[in-house]
Order: sequence, then structure tokens, then C-alpha cells
Amino acid sequence: MIDYQQLTPERVAEACESAIQACDGAITSIVATPATERTFANTFVALESAADVVHQASGTYTFMAYVATDDALRETAREWEEKLSKYAVGLGFREDLHQAVKEFAATAEAAALVGEEQRLLERTLRDYRRHGFELPKEQREQVQALMQRLVELGTEYRKAIDTWDDAIVVSREDLAGTPDRWIDGLTQVEEDGATKYRVSLDYPEIIPFMDNADSGEWRRELFLKNQNKGGEENVRVLDEALNVRAQIAALLGYDSWAAYVVEKRMAKDRGSVERFLGDYALEHAEDLYRPPAAESGRRVAVVGAGPAGLTAAYFLRQAGHDVTVLDQMPMAGGMLTYSIPAYRMPKDVMAAQVRALEGMGIRFELGAALGGDGASLHDLRERYEGLFLATGLWNGKSLRLEKSDLLDSGLKFLIGVQVGGSARPSVGKRVLVIGGGSVAVDVALTARRLGATEVSMACLESLETMPAIPEDVEQALEEGITILPSWGPHRVLEQDGKLTGMELVRCTAVFDKSGRFAPAFDTTVTTVVAADQILVAIGQAADLSYAEPGLITERRLLAADKMTGATAMPGVFAGGDVTGSSATMVQAMASGQRVAASIEAYLARVQPESARPSHVSLTINEAALPTSQRVHAPRLPADQRTLLAEDCGALSLDLTGCEATRCANCGCVAVSASDLAPALIALRATVKTTQRRLPVESLFTAAESKTTVLEPDELIEEIEIPAQPPGSRQAYHKFRIRNAIDFPIVGVAFCAEMREGRFHDARVVLGAVAPVPLAARKVAALLEGQAPSEALAQEAASLAVGDAQPLARNRLKVEVVKALVRKAILNAAV
Repeated sequence: MIDYQQLTPERVAEACESAIQACDGAITSIVATPATERTFANTFVALESAADVVHQASGTYTFMAYVATDDALRETAREWEEKLSKYAVGLGFREDLHQAVKEFAATAEAAALVGEEQRLLERTLRDYRRHGFELPKEQREQVQALMQRLVELGTEYRKAIDTWDDAIVVSREDLAGTPDRWIDGLTQVEEDGATKYRVSLDYPEIIPFMDNADSGEWRRELFLKNQNKGGEENVRVLDEALNVRAQIAALLGYDSWAAYVVEKRMAKDRGSVERFLGDYALEHAEDLYRPPAAESGRRVAVVGAGPAGLTAAYFLRQAGHDVTVLDQMPMAGGMLTYSIPAYRMPKDVMAAQVRALEGMGIRFELGAALGGDGASLHDLRERYEGLFLATGLWNGKSLRLEKSDLLDSGLKFLIGVQVGGSARPSVGKRVLVIGGGSVAVDVALTARRLGATEVSMACLESLETMPAIPEDVEQALEEGITILPSWGPHRVLEQDGKLTGMELVRCTAVFDKSGRFAPAFDTTVTTVVAADQILVAIGQAADLSYAEPGLITERRLLAADKMTGATAMPGVFAGGDVTGSSATMVQAMASGQRVAASIEAYLARVQPESARPSHVSLTINEAALPTSQRVHAPRLPADQRTLLAEDCGALSLDLTGCEATRCANCGCVAVSASDLAPALIALRATVKTTQRRLPVESLFTAAESKTTVLEPDELIEEIEIPAQPPGSRQAYHKFRIRNAIDFPIVGVAFCAEMREGRFHDARVVLGAVAPVPLAARKVAALLEGQAPSEALAQEAASLAVGDAQPLARNRLKVEVVKALVRKAILNAAV
């Protein structure tokens, strides 16, 4: 056992050097083994053992770079952390080791490998390919040098943070709320004749202050200083690291660093599979977009032909309703038609989608404005029994700066390019885009492809927290867009009324401590970007001139129920971007589907169903578990991309099938280990929040990209449990390792009425077997009207696990579920 208190710089260096020597000695023996004598043990096991010596040394000693109080020890540990990392990189590029692995791969033993040993061989050969062993030696050496440089940059980045010295200097009054003993340990400084206290960024000082200090202003100040550790030096390091990553990816033949990283994971090219399915659906529209079998006789209007509106129209028409889609623009599609560039989605795709919907019997009235000279909401409400407003966000937000009239709207720029003709905008030679989202990326790429020689993007967020998806950021960098993270617009520069550029100011924080958008700036740090055109893409706003004041929120969006989309006007619903309920096309489509169900319930004069777990049995695709190679969709080189054609092509049917089979369909294999959740579901409890009432089963259904269905500002006020009928049986059975309070390995909640010795209205809910509590509805149906018996209990127990697909190490849960279900049924007879 190592006594870390006795470690010295010399002992760290000696131990790490010894680890390298031991690894070198083992590798010498491995490569000296004749090809005819190669075995899994003397090649792979020996190589893993040799490399593990270095890994052990790295984990044992180099963490002292972060925890040692002695500066010399920290520096030595940091130096060896870099040396060991570089040594590990070098192992992956040794030609003699590569030759040894290839020699073993050609043996009969290698051909007979199965399971984990086979996957280890496949992964090793793949990793050699990923290190460039299929490239000329000169290129492979370039890759190695770049990977070594990444190690160095990582060391520089961490050192800049570790050695960063900053603090706040505050009065005793500013320390209110913090412990006196902690205050006594702070460094005192004399300032302006008064004694003050220095609170540094070291953990023993920053953590107690952030947790206890009453002063929100000083907590914010210290938080910002901590977030800016490393300063401008780390901005330079990150910029170089991104460039090095891009060079590595390019040398190895990958589209981007992101593509290089995700290759090692399983089905990460879901988009290619979805693209194929979408194309297939449109090519077979006559079979897949059929008119309903029966007409309902109900008339519904959808205002807005974007993703939310078209999705709602599809589902409403499926239900048999007479659906008319109205839109102010001459072509349907909303922003998909007018702002998404053709290199992402050609116009003919949306045209085919509209034709498919028309084939279902959906009518389109285009160029039909709402409000003003067009129809009013009341007019439409009189003509239609249901109305869905999905009018989107068509106004670009502007900057509140003097001379902002010299700036152009990024959204209008994209729309002009899509419309073309006389509406096609001109583009400057030096273009600056303000914004960090995917729309801003599209603006920047479009300007570049239109002929701008220099294009920059400035955004408030850091590079890691930009709203744009990472693939878009990678593409922008690949096509020569300069990204300026953590900068905000400060002053428009002009000369004789002509735009010359923008002065930017350093953004120190985008959100306040409570998470609200409240950018903070350091006005002492500025920079100037020369530009003859500045395009603003900082968000979009709605045109609500058609809406009455009672339908509009403080954020200038349509006010609609978050679950149903219902507005204050009976029969009028709203969804999509105009309600703030969607940030992506998929979310807008989900909103359209959800509101369509609400309209259907409204027309049927029934309450809309709340979201419930799907209860779809999960079948894991075991064929996907072995390592396999990702199928790459064809993609144009950067210098051949235009505004007229897609950057990426489609996969063939065979390749799509190959990529789809790489998905293990595992979803989430975590389990909800709550005792309370299944019990409340079985009791049919209702949750009352600050905004609504919902069945408790809905509360435990995780939403998309969320761990709860509750909104950020929504709190639970009450849980209402209805009185159970006389003679009912309720029980909760739990299997756990310890008798004390412990998480269940399996839990079963049981409720049922007993009338004349027979079960009625039974509810059986399983806990700790899936990501959400599972209502065993088949079991409940089996019990209805039956008298408790051993035979019934056995049948119900088997039925409860009939769809189960246990993982390798939790098969015992199947038998536990059966035992607890059987127990619940038999105990109810007592």
C-alpha cells in the first residue's frame, strides 16, 4: 500500500519510470515471439498486462497533480501524467506490435475465438485502423504527432485551471451567513484603511462561501471568476485543440472529429436510417398515406403549414375529419420550406410530403392570411368545429443597439435565399453572424456558399455550450467559419453611414444563478470584427396581430395548456413554436400529434387522455452487441457543397438494413426503484400541482430529454388518494436484501375489490423492473371475476413475466416477480 503522505517528486518519477521500463520489457518479449508460436495468451493477454502496468502507475501517482499541497510534487505529477499519456499513445502506433497482432489474427486460434475474446481482437484491429495503419507511413506519423499534441494541450488546459489565482475581497458584513471558524481561516488584507477578507477559488474557501454566504451579488461574482479559470490562454488552447481534432479526422478519412469519436459506439447514424425510411414513405405514399375508411362529418382547420400543423392535419384526417390547412405563404412547409437550406432538405421533399397529405383528402389554402385583410379567428371558428393555431415564429429578433438599422436579419436572409429571384439577397465579402444556434450556423454557411470570403460567428455561449448541435458546429469549422465564443455585440461600427464592423464585449455568463437568461459582460475586454455585412440570428418572435390580448402571454406567445394545447377560446387550440413548446422539428411534430388528440377528444366531448407509459415490451437485439463498423452515408467534400443540392446522400436498402441491425434496441436499462410510485399508481392517486391535475401514472413517465413531466416552475402541492371500496384488498410486497429500509429488487403493488369472493377492478403494478413502474394490465384482465386459487395465482405469475427479457445478471428478478404476484393473489383470499 502506498503512503501518499510520504510521496516525494523523486519517488513519483522513479515509480513512473519503472512502469515504463517494465512495459517496454514485456513488449520486447511479445514482439520477439515467432509468428508460428503466437497464441491469445502470449500476445493479447501479455499486451493487456504490459499496458496495464502503465495505466496503474498513471492512476496511482498522477492524481497528485490535483491534490498535492506541495508545488514541486504537483508539478512532477503533472509532467508524468503527460509523459505516461504520450507513452500510451505511442503504443498504439508501434509497427512491431501491429505486426504481432496481425500474426495472431491469421492463426487458427484467432479464427475460433468467441465472445469477449473475439470482440477484443476485432476492437484491436479496428483501433489500429483508426490509428492510420491503412495509410502511408508519413500520414500515420502525422496522426501520431497530432495525437501527442492533443495530450500536451490537455496538460496545458488543466494546468491553466489548476494554477489560476483569483479571488474576491470582501468585508466582514459581506461574509454574513458563513461560519465564524471558516472566516477566521481566511487571509486578511488591508484595503482603504479597512480590514477585508480574501476568498479564493480554492475548494476550502469557495465551497463554504457559495453554500452559505447571504450575499447573492458576491456569490455571483465568485461563481463567474471560478467559471473563467484559465482565461484567454485556455480559449487559445481550445481553439488549437479543435483544429488538431479536425486535422486528425481529415487525415483518417472522417467527415469530422464527431464522426471519428462516435464510430466506436453502436448505431450512431440513426439519421441515415430515418432518411431512408422517410424517402421510402414518400415513394410509397399511395399505400402509406391513405384516406380514412370512414368520414366523421366534422370540419377542422389548421392554421400554419409547418411541422406542427402538417402533423396535426395528418392525425386529424386519419381520424376521419374534414381537414383544411391554411397558410399565409404561397407554399406549404413553414420554416422547412422557407428557412431550412436546400443542402439540408431540398424543396422537392416537402412538395412530395404535401402531395401525400393531399392524397389523404387534406385541402390546402395557401396565401391565406389570418387577421388584417384575411379571416379573423372568429370567422374561422364559425366555419370550423375545431381550430389549431400553429402559426410559428416568422419574425427575427433584433439587437437593441444604436445604429442597428445597419444590420440585417439572418432569418430574412435565409428566406430570401430560399425564395430566390428578386428576393435573393446580396452577400458581403466579410460577414459577421450574431448568434450561436443552428439557425445561425445555417446563416453563416449560406453566406459562405454565396461567396463571402470571410465569415465569423459571435455568440454569448462558450464553444461547449453553444445551442447549435455539435455536428453543425463541426461543419461550420470544417467549411472555414470562424467561431468567436463568449462574445456579445457591444457597438455597431460605421463610417459615413456605411457599416464597417462590430465591437464585441466579453460575455462572462449567459444565465444567472437561478438559470434565467441574464447575460453578464466584462466591459473592459473588447475586440473589433471588421465586416461589411452583419446578420443577426439570435432567435425568432411570433406575429400575433390576429390574436386577442387574452390569448397572448407576457413572452408574446400564444397562451395554451401545456398538455392539451387548449386556449381560452373554446374549440381553439395552439401548439408548435408559437406556444414556445418546441425547439426542434421533432418536438414541433410531437406537439402537433398531441394537440390533434386533444382536438379529437374535444369533438367527441370526452376528456383527453393524459400521457401514459407505452408498456411496449422491449426486445433487445442481441445481434447488435458485437462490435461492428458504422455505415457512412455518402457526403460531398466541403469544396463541392452548394446551396442547390444536399450535402449528404441516402443509403441503399441493404446498407440501411445493416445500419439498423446495429441498434441493440436497449433503450434505458435503468429501473425505477421507488416503493411509493407503484403503490400510488395501484391506488389511482391524482397529483395536484401548481399548474394542473394529472394521474399519478403520468407523473412517473419520463418525458423527452427530461427526467420528469413537470415543468421547471411547477411544484407538487397535493397527492389525492381516493377512498377504496369496502371490502377491497390492498398490499405492497417487496423483495430486498436487508430487512431495514432498502431499495427493492422487485416491488409489487396490488389493489382489488372483492365481491362475493371474486376479484374485480384489480390493479397490479410492478416496481424496479423497468425505467417506469409497469402496470401489469394482462394480469388485471385475467383476475377479473375470478376467485383466488393456487392455479390462478400461478397463471397470473407466469403472465406477469410473459413479456420480460431479463439481462444477463438480473434473471433472478423474473422468479421474484412471479413469487410476489402469486403471494399478492393468495393473500387477498385471507
